[in-house]
Amino acid sequence: MGKALLAGVAAGAAASLAMKVVDDLWQRHYGEPSYETEFAQRIAGRHATALHFAIGIALGAGYGVAVELMPDTAVAGGIPFFVGEAVLGNEVIGPRIGLFRPPHTYPASKRWNSVLTHIVYGAVAELVRREVRRRL
Repeated sequence: MGKALLAGVAAGAAASLAMKVVDDLWQRHYGEPSYETEFAQRIAGRHATALHFAIGIALGAGYGVAVELMPDTAVAGGIPFFVGEAVLGNEVIGPRIGLFRPPHTYPASKRWNSVLTHIVYGAVAELVRREVRRRL
């Protein structure tokens, strides 16, 4: 299980970086932060990027172990897993526990940003996880 965890950590770090790049480009174009950026800035202030990476690495580690135990988790390059996590976290659980406002109060562009960045996160996470796991 240690190799799966290590592969997941590497995957989470790489995927977090890719997600951050896409989110920064989106923010420059649309002028609004993502759910995740807004949350991290509210919670961690100037340490928001560190929080983003910590959450992303933890999620990647969990994903690495999940794929080891249930290989179908990686179906379609892991994308459904991470888009599902985004929808569940941002649209269902987050509002219910007070992390985010109800989804209908956000512009559609913010919601699409979340889907897009999690597609990127999922694709990069699975590519990196698979390659690191193969090399271990």
